Amino acid sequence: MDIHDNDDRTPRPAHASPGSSGAVADPASDSSRSVFVDDEPAVRNAADETIFSVLAARARSRPLSHLWVTAVIGAVDAVALAIARPGLWWIAAACASVTGYAIWGIADRALDRLDPAARTGSKGKALRVMRVLAVGCGILGAAATVIGFLGASVGKTGPPG
Repeated sequence: MDIHDNDDRTPRPAHASPGSSGAVADPASDSSRSVFVDDEPAVRNAADETIFSVLAARARSRPLSHLWVTAVIGAVDAVALAIARPGLWWIAAACASVTGYAIWGIADRALDRLDPAARTGSKGKALRVMRVLAVGCGILGAAATVIGFLGASVGKTGPPG
């Protein structure tokens, strides 16, 4: 059988022939369920992914302790650079952007842990506002980093001598 002979892309169980329906009865249970196995590996649609969805997935996969450490270190680095080396403000902005990422992850995790009734209350609203502010901090920090880096690369700004 050639790969192009069967262009049917409906999911089938692993042991099913190409012409079978794909439904498999589970003899161990009372009810019959359909079990499907894709013949082709799942392909992610890159057009559906944005930088925000990738960062959100990344923040959601990190342990809460990792997010807290990231938030604290990013904030401390941003403040220390802004005070000690004001000419490196754009690197401090990058640290602030990382802090925004971590705070978004912490707020998102806290919002997920709330029961559905509390999500509509004041605590849920506060967590959603915190996520919006963290996204704003991250976007502004990233934009400032890019602008500062471009300025430093063409010699408009630079670290103090």
